[in-house]
Amino acid sequence: MFNDNKISTQIDYSKVSTSNKDIPTFSTTLAITRQFLPVTFEIIDPRLEQFDFNPKSYATAGIDLRACVDHVTTLQAGEVKLIGSGLKFQCPLNDMVGFLLPRSGLGHKEGIILGNGTGVIDADYTGEVMISVWNRSNESVDIKPLDLIAQLVFIPKLPIGLVRGVVKENHQRAVNGFGISGMK
Repeated sequence: MFNDNKISTQIDYSKVSTSNKDIPTFSTTLAITRQFLPVTFEIIDPRLEQFDFNPKSYATAGIDLRACVDHVTTLQAGEVKLIGSGLKFQCPLNDMVGFLLPRSGLGHKEGIILGNGTGVIDADYTGEVMISVWNRSNESVDIKPLDLIAQLVFIPKLPIGLVRGVVKENHQRAVNGFGISGMK
């Protein structure tokens, strides 16, 4: 993977300032310790043995997932299909979640995105990661065996417990929740 398994980063925000009097100047230091979190994975499609699934660098956010189809699969315009990734994952912590995300280039150039927008892989799910692909373009698109079609990002999550009560409304946001902040 990488040369060392742990690095520390110090980010100094003490020099943050602005000429906008509505945004205050602040001073703080944020310390981030980054380590590799071992996520167990199993290859269930032997064709994937040739690939290295480890992140290429600390900056790499996602694990590339491939289409484990036996032959060229054509997605007609507007069609959605479920495609296996050939991989299973097991998070070491229940405080992790996997997000299945589209590959930006594939979505932009070919119109292939996820059928459900974003897939959520809970820490206790250990079956094959399945990828719902949707062809939002006006033309058919071929997906070849082992094409890169999605990415999987693991992030920490906070456990929640719902507490029943009365929600205090922010009247400005509650009325026009979608698009209230505008485009500019």
